[in-house]
Amino acid sequence: MTPTFKQYIQGNGHRCLSHGGEDIDYNTVDFEDGVVWQRARCKACEVTWNDIYELANVRIVSAGRIGAKAAQLSAGTPHEA
Repeated sequence: MTPTFKQYIQGNGHRCLSHGGEDIDYNTVDFEDGVVWQRARCKACEVTWNDIYELANVRIVSAGRIGAKAAQLSAGTPHEA
């Protein structure tokens, strides 16, 4: 069954947009001018498309030199520069 775009996105990709197969190759993630995408290709039918990503959240992995301010940023607390 061919997924609709909505089903494809809700299922986090992983299926061919042409026929619903699962044998997909993914290239590295690329970005330019605030847009992030990843090229995908179905090995069975060779249809190629770009998955386009949107920034939804930020998580600081190490506070580094900003210390407590990092905890506020990770918690979504508004802060002043």
